[in-house]
Amino acid sequence: MTNDLWRDRIVINPKVMMGKPVIRGTRLTVQFILGLLAHGTTINEIIEEYPILTKEDIFACLFFATKALETTEFIPIQLEVGWVRFLLDECVGPVVARWLQNLNHDVISIYDTNRGIADQQVLQKAVQEKRILITNDKDFGDMVIRKKKKHCGIIFSLRRWKVI
Repeated sequence: MTNDLWRDRIVINPKVMMGKPVIRGTRLTVQFILGLLAHGTTINEIIEEYPILTKEDIFACLFFATKALETTEFIPIQLEVGWVRFLLDECVGPVVARWLQNLNHDVISIYDTNRGIADQQVLQKAVQEKRILITNDKDFGDMVIRKKKKHCGIIFSLRRWKVI
């Protein structure tokens, strides 16, 4: 497929599939077709399931993805370079603290150091020590959003932590 032929087959229209690239005349996204291929579906199987498609449509999806990757910049994340300072609210159990510590993060748990202190004191401690607060207490959201209290970051956990 030449550089421009894929442009006849792949279109981007904000009114179709929220602007994702699709095969012209369909609602089949390039992402969907690539996902099928990635999971082992053959080109012939795709065409059998969607007879409106041609091999050229499938190749156009592959060509589009290739072109998209050519203009994408990847920056590797090196987790071993740094660590993060966390303050765990009392409602976040010691299992999470151990898990984060095993990942070499600097972790202090209110459960271990200051049980029963008020929310305002927890937030102040996090700010003073430049730590990200991990909590499942929605009151902190009210404090930082509505009351504009200073913070260094808050991670809300709406579910119980299960470390595998």
